[in-house]
This record gives sequence, structure tokens and C-alpha cells, in this order.
Amino acid sequence: MLLAAGLGSRLGAITKETPKCLVEVAGKPILQWNIEKLRSAGCQLLVINLFHLGDQVVHFLETHHFFGLDIRLSHEPELYNTGGGLRFAEGLFSGSSPILVLNADILCSLPLGELYQHHRTRENAATLVTRAPNDPRVLLYRHNAEGFGELRGWRNNASGDEGMVFPEDSQAELTERGFCGIQVISPVIFSHFGRPEEKRSSIFGYLDAVREGCAVEEYGADDEHWFDIGTASQLEECQSFFATHEVV
Repeated sequence: MLLAAGLGSRLGAITKETPKCLVEVAGKPILQWNIEKLRSAGCQLLVINLFHLGDQVVHFLETHHFFGLDIRLSHEPELYNTGGGLRFAEGLFSGSSPILVLNADILCSLPLGELYQHHRTRENAATLVTRAPNDPRVLLYRHNAEGFGELRGWRNNASGDEGMVFPEDSQAELTERGFCGIQVISPVIFSHFGRPEEKRSSIFGYLDAVREGCAVEEYGADDEHWFDIGTASQLEECQSFFATHEVV
């Protein structure tokens, strides 16, 4: 699934008339970069959620004959946030296979097929791609005996706010990691996202799942090229890099 419903307001005037996922990088919309990457990784069924200027996204997909994929569109009547958006689209998925989920404004060189297969070898409710943090908002992990990082909480280093799965985790040795907006989820996780109209963040759904005994682990991407195209300066940085490199 590609999460593409957001307003993209941090990009300013750029997204007043163009949905963020159709903003171009190196002559190609971000959405197209990600669809082609997913297709190369073996994706055949793709769900995309829409809200802001969604008709433009539909037209773009139709013009490109849906890139030869079974693409199903989840038109949100209002913004449901990440967890709510996933829950709203639940009925569009088929079977019990894990689901690879990407924020549509993320470009990353991570091999998605390898990530997906790794998730399948673990009994995780979710596997979250992380890297060394470059933002005050971080996820907190505790490493288990196998060396895998288990989600235990979150922290905002700017405000000092934090939340732990269990109170005793506040005394444990935890590692701060930045969330990359890429994850693989197993269908068992849907019930933890609540009702769409609750507009829950997927992160709080993951924390609830851990609290109820599910495993949510990290998958490091520190050695990969990664761009969060959320602001005009980040877009410019990504454009400059793609002028001499092809990330995906």
C-alpha cells in the first residue's frame, strides 16, 4: 500500500494544485518511482489511499494504464491518519499475506523484496524500517537475545514527552531510532488501528499491539539512501541527488 492521501502542506504552494505524490523528482512523479520499485520487487496488487486532489492521481494512473498492476483505490472522505487510513482500506486487500506499506513521499534505495522476505521469516505483527534519527521524534527499541530491536516506546526529544509500552521500560537501556515511513504489516495488526474515524497514527497501533503480546521489530536501513520529501528544502536536496544518482 502507498499512503498518498496527505495534504503536503509543508511543501507550500507546490501542493496547492498538485498532490504531493505527483511532485516530480528527476522528471518523474514520486508516485511513479515508488510504483515501479514495488513492481520490480514483485508487487502485483497495490492499494493507494487518496484524499487531497485525488482525481489527479486517478487520471495519472489511468494515463499509465495502472502500470500493469491490480491497483485498488481507497478514497477517504476525510483524512484518517496513517492507522485510520490502513484500517479504512482493509477490505481492499486479499488473502492473509503480509502487506508492504510505504509513505508515498518517501524515496529509498532499500531492496523491498529483501525486507518483505525478512518479515515473512519472523513472527512479527509488523516490521518497521528505521535508521539513525535526524528528527527529535524517535522510536525506542530494546534488543532481544537474537539481536533484533523490539519496539518499546517513543520519545520527542524537543518537548521531552515520551510514551512506553510498559512503565518499567523507562528504566531499561533503549536505542533511539528514526522511522523511515516503510513497514511490513501482518493482517493481525489491523484490529489495533481502531476505527478509521478515530484517526489513529499507525505508530500507536503498533505500540498497542506490543502491549498485547505481539512482536513489532525494526529493520535497519542506515546504509541506504533515503529521502523524506516533506518540505521544499528536502525536495531540493532530493532533486540535487537524483541529478547524479538513481536511488530506486
